[in-house]
Amino acid sequence: MKATMSIFRREFAAKREFLLVAVAAVAIACLMPYLPGFETQNPVDVRSVTSQVLALGLGLALAVGLGATVFGSDLSAGRLGFFFARPVGAAALWTGRIAASLAIVLACEAVVVIPALIMEKSFFLRLNATAWRANFVALVILPFVLLLVSHAVSIMLRARTAWLFLDLAALLAIAVGAWLTVRPLMLMGAVKAVTLMESLLVGAAAIALAAAGLVGTAVGRTDLRRTHGALSVTLWLVLGVLVAGAAAYGNWLQSFEPGDVDRVDVLSVAPDGGWIEVAGTAPGRLDVSRRFLISTTGERWIALPSSARSWQDIGYSADGSTAAMFGPRDSAAGVRTLWWSDLRDHDPHLRETTIVVSGWTVPHLSPDGSRLAILSEGVLSVYELESERLVRAISIPENLRNATLFFLDNSRLLLFARRDRAEDAPLHMAVADLEIGKVAGLGRIEGIPARSWIAVDADIRHVVVSSTNAEDAATHRRLYDAKTGTLIRELDISGSLRFLADGRIVAISKTEDGHELLVAESVDGAVRVEHDLGVAPDLEVYCEAVAGGLVVGRLEDPEDRNMGRTMDLKDVETGQTRHIADGLRRGYFGARIVWGPGITAFWYQNAPEAGRFFEDRTGAIVRWNPETGALEHVVGGKQR
Repeated sequence: MKATMSIFRREFAAKREFLLVAVAAVAIACLMPYLPGFETQNPVDVRSVTSQVLALGLGLALAVGLGATVFGSDLSAGRLGFFFARPVGAAALWTGRIAASLAIVLACEAVVVIPALIMEKSFFLRLNATAWRANFVALVILPFVLLLVSHAVSIMLRARTAWLFLDLAALLAIAVGAWLTVRPLMLMGAVKAVTLMESLLVGAAAIALAAAGLVGTAVGRTDLRRTHGALSVTLWLVLGVLVAGAAAYGNWLQSFEPGDVDRVDVLSVAPDGGWIEVAGTAPGRLDVSRRFLISTTGERWIALPSSARSWQDIGYSADGSTAAMFGPRDSAAGVRTLWWSDLRDHDPHLRETTIVVSGWTVPHLSPDGSRLAILSEGVLSVYELESERLVRAISIPENLRNATLFFLDNSRLLLFARRDRAEDAPLHMAVADLEIGKVAGLGRIEGIPARSWIAVDADIRHVVVSSTNAEDAATHRRLYDAKTGTLIRELDISGSLRFLADGRIVAISKTEDGHELLVAESVDGAVRVEHDLGVAPDLEVYCEAVAGGLVVGRLEDPEDRNMGRTMDLKDVETGQTRHIADGLRRGYFGARIVWGPGITAFWYQNAPEAGRFFEDRTGAIVRWNPETGALEHVVGGKQR
């Protein structure tokens, strides 16, 4: 320790002139508010920011310069033998010199920053914890790592040996390994996991560089070429082992299965209720969330490609037999690849295809799942899914290029399109006939406000356009013929609206005295049924869980939402209520959301089986069995 401190004091004293540069930086920061162009700025902010920038720039420059010369210059000039001629060990020599160089860097940064901390403390008190962490990394961790990197690179370049080729190859391999470790977590949007992995990789680099520098000095002593050889071997062996360990940990974070998850979210449900798409986390896996397609009738499941943006990426066939999705964007090719699965298989799995798209789009499947339709860059392409054979490619007219697609049958698609979401842009209806390869206009709806969405019945015969006027923020609902755009009638219904499987329109409205009213109307408005649900704050209407029966959820305790909701089944015709369960956090609305750049459609094509899923207090997804009244566990839950 005495030898180390002796080396430290000698090296620090030899480099103390750099502190004068730091003093000059302080003077620059103090004068900055008076320079032309800064007169209108807050002087406190100008001095504080300038101090941080100068401290960072000076620290990084010194770290690179001192790291490159701390041993490299003496080794090249043959001056290092002076130290080894004395009773000083290699460890003391290397540690003392590196510590002195780091101390000079930190001291110079402190000289620049501390006056600003004292004089402009109001600025720094406004910084949050994230900003303080960022400053610590930039002013302490980064200079330390750069010092070690510069030291190693200086020796590698000065030695001019064949070891340099090993260095380049090993650097490439380590960089690829680190990228492959972090990238899946980035695609998942796992911020905490990515931050931890980056910290581990930086720590691994620092440890490997320090060990390599120490071993190189101990083995090579005054011989630059031997120093390079020992440094390279140690550096890449240690770094390789540490990166492999970090990669193993990163892989473990992502390796859990549906049976391991605790909290889950249902992202989509197959129209027949046989499969659900979920995203869930597992204990000890930080914020890593995996996506699965899970069978609700057995033990089958499919792991889905990682994606931070996943909601409603999956397209299902109407019979629930097939699912398709586009994977994450390939950063090199700039395209997304189609994956699909036959959900009827005994052991279903994702099949990668050669079908790719460049922009964001959702796959649309024919009712039996045999065909796939994609609208991209103004072209409607339809494929045979199994063989990937292109059946038809149809150029779409300009006014239909933002269309939302609906398969009427295997050979016809209905298109709802707006050129954009501008105020009063019309909604066009057209049909694409795959047999003849033509698109024929059917009609259009004029005067659609910018804030509009549509609800479509199961058979695509009727559509309700809900819109909010910018002037009075009032919501208007109009019922149209889905094929021609003919106005059927103005709906005298407020609140959330949906179609039942038999075509009736159902909504929850609020009366003047604050009661919630369940209203059901026939398409022509001739038959209207109303049921008073009483006063129920934040009442939610979910799915048609049995024919003619809607799931209604009301808060058990409006003052404590953690108590969950009481879920009941309300018979739309008779108003009779059947209790489902208490303490459920939420249900699922059951509509298939069909995305389009011009307008978003809620398609009520799902079977009642798709409307029986709930999240309970443990975070588990459960399914209600209407025959027994029991809640059957599907996946997740903290208290399993």
